[in-house]
Amino acid sequence: MLKHITIKSIKKGIVNEIIESFYNDTNIKVYINDYLEIMFICLDNDLEPLVRGYLSNIKKDFIQNIVVEKNSIFVQVSLKKDEFLNLLKDREVIQTCESITLTDNLMDNKRNKDKVIIPFNNSRRNIHINDLLESCRDFYNFDCSDSYLCRSKIVFLGNNGEFLNIVESYDINPKNAVYKAIGLAKTKRDELLDSIIFINFRLDVEILKKIILSKITFIVFIEKPSFAVLRFAQKFGLTLSQYIPTEEMRILTHSTRIN
Repeated sequence: MLKHITIKSIKKGIVNEIIESFYNDTNIKVYINDYLEIMFICLDNDLEPLVRGYLSNIKKDFIQNIVVEKNSIFVQVSLKKDEFLNLLKDREVIQTCESITLTDNLMDNKRNKDKVIIPFNNSRRNIHINDLLESCRDFYNFDCSDSYLCRSKIVFLGNNGEFLNIVESYDINPKNAVYKAIGLAKTKRDELLDSIIFINFRLDVEILKKIILSKITFIVFIEKPSFAVLRFAQKFGLTLSQYIPTEEMRILTHSTRIN
């Protein structure tokens, strides 16, 4: 997974050659039945969760089997080509989050097929600030040599707000890191409402779309996002929190869930 190469280092005017290690991303091909090929450029860890995360908006009953063979992943689905492609397209967010409307019936033929239809995140779950800070310290206290890895962690909440199962994954690509974490989480729970996702990279609108569709309630990060991210999170009911390493937590949207 690691590649070691010799690079030039210049420090205080002194030039040295040092050996540096880099994570080696790989071309991973996903074959859906015999009619679709998808390629990811990512690290070769958690490949089955990567696929399940990418296809998490498709009912799991349609996915019959996933087989990983080296850099190839073979997926069997109980859908014809047109059915699968239409369903995959229908359940992706088209253009912007502004196209999302309110209903649970994703197969309604009367709806506009250029829109993804999901409900507002109406979770009433609360988190104690001390529990959130403790989890942040654990997640963001990592080896600086791997600081360029994109890491995602999803935590499930119990009935009393306690932190339960944890799944975590990583990649060099932020979106793939989110796919993998969601895929791992889906192996433990079908419903991700009331869960928290921690990320160590900047949250943008594209990544937010995937998290909105997964119905995760809380997102924690360290880099300040754009205002568009805040606007969409506020509109669709997600709680955004920015962790400041000086033990400060800034609650940016739907702050009543943090007490």
